[in-house]
Amino acid sequence: MCGCCCKRISVAVDFYSKMEPDYRFPYTWDENGVCEKLENNMCSVYDNRPDMCSIDKIIGKYDLNKEAVYAYNIGSCNKMMEQDGIPDEFRIKNYL
Repeated sequence: MCGCCCKRISVAVDFYSKMEPDYRFPYTWDENGVCEKLENNMCSVYDNRPDMCSIDKIIGKYDLNKEAVYAYNIGSCNKMMEQDGIPDEFRIKNYL
């Protein structure tokens, strides 16, 4: 619930659209890349979020190695939290 991904949605949309050329993110974002659905640092459409916002959906869709994708995602999440000044105690240690 740090909102780090949602605050950089324009980067994620750009990346995902390269994998899925016809992909259209259903929401807008502001000039800083913050998704319109981020409210109080939480996704207001979490239960119905787009595929690109669910790591498990992406893993299933592309038949990716779950451990490798989780490890990469943990690194990315922790880097974004560091950039946003979120204290170390909130960093992801592992996913199991």
